Amino acid sequence: MATASSNVIAFPRNQAPGEQEGLQPTPQEQASGMVSTEPRPGEPQLCQWIAGLFADAQQGRDRSMSTRLWETNEQAYWGMHWPDTLPSYKSPIVINELKRLILHELSDLTDLMPTVYVSADPTSGKRDQQVEQAIHAYWQRNFVDMTLLEVAADAAVWPCGFFELSWDPLAARGQGDIKIRARAPDSVYPDPYAVDDMQWRYVILRDVMDVHEVRLKWPDHGPRVRPDAARPLTTGPLAAGGSEIGSRGMPMASPLYPITAPVPTQGSDTRVAVYSCYVQDSTIEIVPGTWRSPDGQQHLRRLTRHKYPHGRLIQTTHDVVLYDGPNPYRDGFPVLRMVLQPSLHRFWPRASLVQDLMELQRAADKAESLTLENMLRLQKAVVVADANSGIDPRTFADVPGTVQLVTPGSRVEFHTPPPLPPDLVQAGARYRQEMARQMGQAGARQGVAQPGNRSADLTETEISQGMGLTRLRGRFLQQATVRLVEKIFATMADFYTTPRLIPYFLEEQWQPLMWQPLNNADKYAVHVDPNSFTVQSKSMIKRLAIGLRKAGAMPVEDLYRILEFPRGQEIAQRLHQEMAAAAQAKQGQKGGGRK
Repeated sequence: MATASSNVIAFPRNQAPGEQEGLQPTPQEQASGMVSTEPRPGEPQLCQWIAGLFADAQQGRDRSMSTRLWETNEQAYWGMHWPDTLPSYKSPIVINELKRLILHELSDLTDLMPTVYVSADPTSGKRDQQVEQAIHAYWQRNFVDMTLLEVAADAAVWPCGFFELSWDPLAARGQGDIKIRARAPDSVYPDPYAVDDMQWRYVILRDVMDVHEVRLKWPDHGPRVRPDAARPLTTGPLAAGGSEIGSRGMPMASPLYPITAPVPTQGSDTRVAVYSCYVQDSTIEIVPGTWRSPDGQQHLRRLTRHKYPHGRLIQTTHDVVLYDGPNPYRDGFPVLRMVLQPSLHRFWPRASLVQDLMELQRAADKAESLTLENMLRLQKAVVVADANSGIDPRTFADVPGTVQLVTPGSRVEFHTPPPLPPDLVQAGARYRQEMARQMGQAGARQGVAQPGNRSADLTETEISQGMGLTRLRGRFLQQATVRLVEKIFATMADFYTTPRLIPYFLEEQWQPLMWQPLNNADKYAVHVDPNSFTVQSKSMIKRLAIGLRKAGAMPVEDLYRILEFPRGQEIAQRLHQEMAAAAQAKQGQKGGGRK
């Protein structure tokens, strides 16, 4: 993959540099017990190999989508498309319909709780409800729905959004826990020949850290890391703010950066770029094994197996290898891609939702600004007066309430420009309506009353028919969420190795779970109900629930749950007790009358 880069070092049998050497500590390190400043055998070659992969991935991403558009998309999302300097009569009006439409769409898409089913036996399909509730508890406790919203927002502004799932050994008071976050799209560098995140050969994650943070996370080889010679943050929408902060440096000594520290801090940058490369490595290794002969004796033999069955993880700076070993996540690379539209056999879609609506947003804001400018000009009339009228142009001021003496019989006239036609005054509103139609949110879906006497059923039918694009985006969201749930379960099965108490609320009740490690995790399978991703009108569902309850086809507890009524289950239980008590009292009255 990286043969096109000039930084690549050729290596036999498709192996990465440093593989044969293993990047083991030097004899000086082992003898003294301290970290040596000298590079380990094969370390420069491995760093150059990662640099070559990074260069190829960066060039491939730039060919698919120019990085200069990333900042443009972000500015369009925030409505920052006006120049910094404008004449006084021009007003930079921003009615950010683009952001409102995107947030409205994402709110409908991500307002969900996936229904998860976990089968413990592939032959019988027996469910493990404890694991199901553990996944639901993690989803609630860590606000995964908000992370889902952030990733979907990245996919709407930029071409793709990314989940990053990792294991934090220091979380949960030392027990360790899963960490899910929305990965910045401009820090992900995938295989340039990949078309999706299920068949990629490698992916590189670029993080900019302080050297002290690097030394804390990698105590073995982190002390040999020095800040990059150049600023580690380059141009980009997510890096522009960081470079401004980094340019100020540390002008004074502090406990974190003492004057005797090995890192210069007098106005210099103390950060370094760390590259985490997840790569599919087909290296074969030979290990000793045993086999039993027919007479019952065991004999030694050589076993051939893949050295990195789940992939290889290499973490480096520009000249130091921090980690080189197997991928700790057996479910593949811990990075998931999300798109909101078909990418047409490309990893990066050619355009995002923001790019589709950006020019309409600019035109609408310019139309509103021109309307205000015309209003100001209408108040500034042109004065036409006779020379002997007594009005001096040098002292005359068009200020309301000013007393001006004129010569009797002279002509003084005020001429104002013609007003804009109504169609031009309403041009901005029409552009915003067209934006809503392009997003699939026109008409009744925005809560706008339609003309005429229309029934609620007809309005709900219009809303349902206008949600075609939303349902399409919901299917892309479902694909990413199902894979995320599978990775959450796989990480729980691998890293939850001791019993632990998991906080859990089930229908407004405190029901903590006691997690027990899974012995046969390979036999488990995770299934997500597709109906939990169906985007429907809540008002329609609530009205149908009330109708079903009136017909006696729905329990009271389910009705309160659908209506999202506070303390609904408690109210339903008291109602059931009162009805039972009333029925018992009525039965007692009938029995007493017969006696």
